[in-house]
Amino acid sequence: PLWAAQHIYKVTINYLASRNAYPKGRARSILKTHGQLYYGDYTFPDPPGEWRAQDYELNPYTNEKWTKDELLALQAGISIDVQGWPGDFMCDRIYGEIYYL
Repeated sequence: PLWAAQHIYKVTINYLASRNAYPKGRARSILKTHGQLYYGDYTFPDPPGEWRAQDYELNPYTNEKWTKDELLALQAGISIDVQGWPGDFMCDRIYGEIYYL
């Protein structure tokens, strides 16, 4: 279990973003830690939807390895947007993974 972890290697945010028309939309993960928002790299999922992932090996606030306390206070989500009409762009699923030993 996480509370017994000796080393936290990374946090990964996974999401399934889908667009039902062109032009493509763009999506990126968002972390909130210490009251600050940090944005991942933009991705451009193809219709009808694709799984994407963003790894965070370091806490972006401290630029150091993650601590257990920081993980317990971490909030995560995604940002999606599209320019142009018609169609919808959405996130069907999102989950985080913590890699530790």
